[in-house]
Amino acid sequence: MRFLALILAVSLGACSAMPDNGTVLQDAGSVPTPQPVGAAAYCAAPSATAAQAFWDAFCNGNATPTTVALTPDRWSELQSVQTEVDASIAYVPSDSWDPLSSAGDCKTYAAKTVLLLLDRGWPAGAMRIATAFVNDGSAQQGASHAVVLVDTDHGTIVLDSRQGSPRPWESLSYIWLSAEVPGGHGNWSLLTTDVAALRTALLANVASRGGEQLASSFTP
Repeated sequence: MRFLALILAVSLGACSAMPDNGTVLQDAGSVPTPQPVGAAAYCAAPSATAAQAFWDAFCNGNATPTTVALTPDRWSELQSVQTEVDASIAYVPSDSWDPLSSAGDCKTYAAKTVLLLLDRGWPAGAMRIATAFVNDGSAQQGASHAVVLVDTDHGTIVLDSRQGSPRPWESLSYIWLSAEVPGGHGNWSLLTTDVAALRTALLANVASRGGEQLASSFTP
């Protein structure tokens, strides 16, 4: 009985409470920025029918920006999708955005998350894939990362392969870089107005592909 109670406590602990009202993570005045590594190559290739909804949203998005009413059922659905994606992808460094792949990294995770939410009826205009640099002092400090932003009436919720459950964007330690422009036909824009901090993060990440090119685009 004590063992069963422990299992139940752990299981309940893995489910986070629905957040109170938060804010929407806004872009920095629609300042254009390049697509992430691998995005152009993915969008240049024909899409598998099973991933067509994601390809349409990611590569040629024309949905009207919107927010979702975050009901308890919707919150549970976000948690369920995050759990399903976490369990279905084996981590392998990759440049691929293929949501049907069973192995990949944060890009694969983000792509599959969006595909599953679209399949469940979530509006494309409420979802954005975003990029950022880790800024939490962990072993991954400074690493580039991709997540899914879901805009709701409780603020922007982040589905993130580095977290155990969906989280409000304000609770995460990232230097935000860019995000898809809802309805922007595959265009991306900056997510921060702190250009000095962004340039520092880009220069620290200059060894990664594309880092130097991006860093040269910004001045403190």
